[in-house]
Amino acid sequence: MAIVSVLRAAGAGFSVLTLLALASCTDGEGASASAGYDELGSTSEAVTKKCGVDKYQGPQGADVSSWQGDFDWSKAGVTFGYARISDGANYIDKWFESNWKEMKDRGILRGAYQYFEPGQDATAQANLMVQKVGGKLGAGDLPCMIDVEATGGQSPATIAAKIKTWIKIVEAGTGKKPIIYTGAYFWQDHVKDSSFGGYPLWIAAYGPSCPSIPDGWTDWTFWQYCDGQTQYCSNGKGFDRDVFNGTAAELKALAGGSVAPIYGASFVEQSFPMAVTALKMKAGETLAAHITLKNTGTKPWDAKTRLGTTEPRDRASAFADSSWIAANRPAGVTGTVAPGGTYKFEFKLHAPSKPGVYDEYFGVLEEGVTWFSDQGQGGPPDNQLQAKIEVVAAEGTGGAAGAAGGGGQAGAAGSGGAAGAAGGSGGTGSAATGGTAGGSADSGTEPDDTGCSCSVPSGRSGRAAWWLVSLVALAVFRRRAGSARAAQTPVARRGTAP
Repeated sequence: MAIVSVLRAAGAGFSVLTLLALASCTDGEGASASAGYDELGSTSEAVTKKCGVDKYQGPQGADVSSWQGDFDWSKAGVTFGYARISDGANYIDKWFESNWKEMKDRGILRGAYQYFEPGQDATAQANLMVQKVGGKLGAGDLPCMIDVEATGGQSPATIAAKIKTWIKIVEAGTGKKPIIYTGAYFWQDHVKDSSFGGYPLWIAAYGPSCPSIPDGWTDWTFWQYCDGQTQYCSNGKGFDRDVFNGTAAELKALAGGSVAPIYGASFVEQSFPMAVTALKMKAGETLAAHITLKNTGTKPWDAKTRLGTTEPRDRASAFADSSWIAANRPAGVTGTVAPGGTYKFEFKLHAPSKPGVYDEYFGVLEEGVTWFSDQGQGGPPDNQLQAKIEVVAAEGTGGAAGAAGGGGQAGAAGSGGAAGAAGGSGGTGSAATGGTAGGSADSGTEPDDTGCSCSVPSGRSGRAAWWLVSLVALAVFRRRAGSARAAQTPVARRGTAP
């Protein structure tokens, strides 16, 4: 479809019909919504530029077809999505069923569209549309959309009449008023009917800051602002980008009111303090912990429902324990948890060796499917489940030894405690762990002159023993002194011999 804008800009004398026919000849997957190139062209009819929400800030959506193949909705980052059912009544999109189901499973507000072929029977196309969506649309299902950007060789009056036939059948069959998708210039040139203003408008316009709308409408409901190419949008990812002109709440209302999320969890309790108070741990310490959550979604939790690290997601935690599923997965569900039920996620925190204050964040996810905090799901947010942990250095062992009492030996300090000083002349006792030992004046351990310790009794016998020890020590001293004098005497005698 890009060739349309190029030739129009060049002033080529080609008709839109001819170019569309050329495009459909090369389209092996059928035609898809791409009328936005018309914004770059011109028309003989007046159009009105109409601003709304910022195209990057409003609720984001995607519209897909078999051109995108097996589309990964988990990475689209959208609140709503539309999948093509068919190109006319003859080409059925093989990816519609899987896209339709996956959008619902992921909690994405879903819609279906049909590339309308004015040259084919309008009733047959409308009936196919109703059949494929299963009749009446439910909560979370956006109105069906008719993609009007081809003429099929029909006159404006015929095209307008067939659109009305299609809309009447689809509205009655699905219970919701359909949306009309088109380009402002295409509608002005090839439909030329201003009586459709009562139906929501999905305008296609690539490039401008505000789109133009055709005669008959005063505002737009959806805007396809990009075809996935970065030349038209900074968030191009290879698929059509759309925005809803309103709030997320208004979008849900359009889809049929409040929609219960597929996956959701609410906080019940946790074993560690709230983040305003730090949990203290010693370096290398391992501590049992748990977080209890309630299933607020519509789908049971199973073995793929897990706690995961967040802020950022899937980071390796400094507190990962060998019992964790992985360094970024503390725990998972064992068995199943029905909607409304609660589950205690139990895990261990293993403190790192480096002291400091750490902030740990956790989220919930269905592994390989979605995070509970993704758009359309029920939470909790990535920054809600938090633990503030202060890691301190591990304590050393042993304390200072007490001073020795007079004539006694100092007692040894126990682990973490200080030994008390000896009382009187006795040695100190040993301090108990974490306590203080006092000395005894009547008993203790006395070292002899060879360094060995001799046990001395207490009481009166103890005092007698001390006298005995003193006498023995005095005798030893005198004996040693006498020996010293005797050793010097012969020298003096040799010096005085006759």
